[in-house]
Amino acid sequence: MSGARRWVALLALAASACTPTVAVRPLTAPGWDGCGVAELQGTMRNILCPGLDLRLLRAQGFSGAPGVDAIAKAMPGGDATQKEVLHAGDITIPARVHPAYLIAAPRVDVLAVCRDSTPALARCRTAIVAIAQSGLPEGVTFPETRLELLGRPLVVPPGCQLTIERIVCPTTGFAVDWREQEWKDGADAAITASTRALRSRFKDVDEERIPCTLVGHAGVGARYTVHMHAGDAYALACVVERSGVASLAQCLGPAPIAAPYPSPCDQVFGAPD
Repeated sequence: MSGARRWVALLALAASACTPTVAVRPLTAPGWDGCGVAELQGTMRNILCPGLDLRLLRAQGFSGAPGVDAIAKAMPGGDATQKEVLHAGDITIPARVHPAYLIAAPRVDVLAVCRDSTPALARCRTAIVAIAQSGLPEGVTFPETRLELLGRPLVVPPGCQLTIERIVCPTTGFAVDWREQEWKDGADAAITASTRALRSRFKDVDEERIPCTLVGHAGVGARYTVHMHAGDAYALACVVERSGVASLAQCLGPAPIAAPYPSPCDQVFGAPD
């Protein structure tokens, strides 16, 4: 699997996250009167205005139209979305529209999922265009990359590269991705979303549900074999859900994945208890 495709399941998990219970900080940026921002776990920011719910994700591997398509295919009802192009002056914005929500890529590093109470999602369209033209509202920023999962610091091994919550090791051919995100539907539902997202991108995916251990915590996992013309690829996903936050990691590589785990996956995956 290419580096871009590794983030499909993580995008699905983030876009499907429940309404946050964290504090909402008022925004003072022009044009965003009456709005606030909730800083969710991970790289999602939730702008809440009267009648509008806008989730902003930092594009991590997927950006633009491929990111929009990936989120749509992984979300409930995503098959019913229609492709559309929004315009902000000379800027074109790839989007997909569902009767209940709009998915768009207003900037190269930003993906958005928006719901509102107006006909034809008019307020969402206005918000997306504003971000495309002017960037994120003042006071809304994405966090720096956190080399940490479930409280454990992670290390980039010699010869490996860090790319926003992903460590890739060319010497082993393996990579590990991770995300911590607001999620209240349980670990089983998160793994189901992971499987649905993979199968939205690849036609032939074998799945085996397994117990797993993530940074010493028992979780719900799945082992995948992705059959492609160029050869098989392999993935291992594990989710630990605690107090409404899901911690998800994926190990990906060119060979079946099992203990002892290859670098860099060995930092987060352990043998089941």
